[in-house]
Amino acid sequence: MSGRRRGSAWLLCLLTAVSLLFGGCGKKQEAADLRGTDLALSASSNYYDDAGNEILSYQLIRAVMQQDGNIVFVHSFTNHSDYRVTRIVAEFYYYSADGATIAHRRLTRQLSETPIAPGGTYTYFSTNNFDGVVPSSMDALIVEGSTEQEVPVLTPPRTDSDLFTFFSDGRYSGLQTAFMGSAPVMLLVKRDGEDTMTVTEAQEIRAVFEALRKMHVGEKSGEQPPADSGVRYTFVTAKGTEYTVRFESRKLIEYGGSLYEITDDGGLFDLRLTEAVYSQEDGSDILQEPEE
Repeated sequence: MSGRRRGSAWLLCLLTAVSLLFGGCGKKQEAADLRGTDLALSASSNYYDDAGNEILSYQLIRAVMQQDGNIVFVHSFTNHSDYRVTRIVAEFYYYSADGATIAHRRLTRQLSETPIAPGGTYTYFSTNNFDGVVPSSMDALIVEGSTEQEVPVLTPPRTDSDLFTFFSDGRYSGLQTAFMGSAPVMLLVKRDGEDTMTVTEAQEIRAVFEALRKMHVGEKSGEQPPADSGVRYTFVTAKGTEYTVRFESRKLIEYGGSLYEITDDGGLFDLRLTEAVYSQEDGSDILQEPEE
């Protein structure tokens, strides 16, 4: 969903004890141990559609330092739209006392099976220790808040098949055609919470494509991916055309708002890729100018 994000001082009053409810679906998340010392952290964010209507809001409910050094965060999302929210993507930034970034985390949640009802709340627990550094502040940004009315009508996936056959809408036909001719010259690998890796070795780019061809996707999964477990592979041709394949985790891929199990990853996640090292001047020749 395209939309604008705005920070907000809007305060959500919600009392959390041992466990919290997913709004609108009546399903409980596994209880988290909230015994410990509360940290003075706060964060909020609001997501609006193009017409300025508020769709989704976020509020950090609690941040609790436990005796073992782990910090438990209680995150809450509230649906302000007239439709059920089926997908959430949010980013969290944690800072030290001197303003340096300690960590960047990305949350992706597919809620097709248990969407957030209008006026309902989705609560999510996360645990981090930040290598012993206690954050002094944090920011939150809702990147996406998709509702049922925005979910595109897609042909059903072809489950129990290879990856490219699984996507019955043919979205990767162009990528397969590209490797039949002059293969892409660059691969961008972006893992949630990490910097983008640039790969330019032709053999390595080909190896990733071949692993994707061997990948096998099974049936719909009821699992939810852990935070920061997603990874995106973007192939870039010499003319700048991009083809992106995203995985929500090593075992899950999304199609039409639902998650499906990867039963064979084709060796993709075991590949050792080399980070390209070149100056800006050297890299400027990798992509050609588009034809008029």
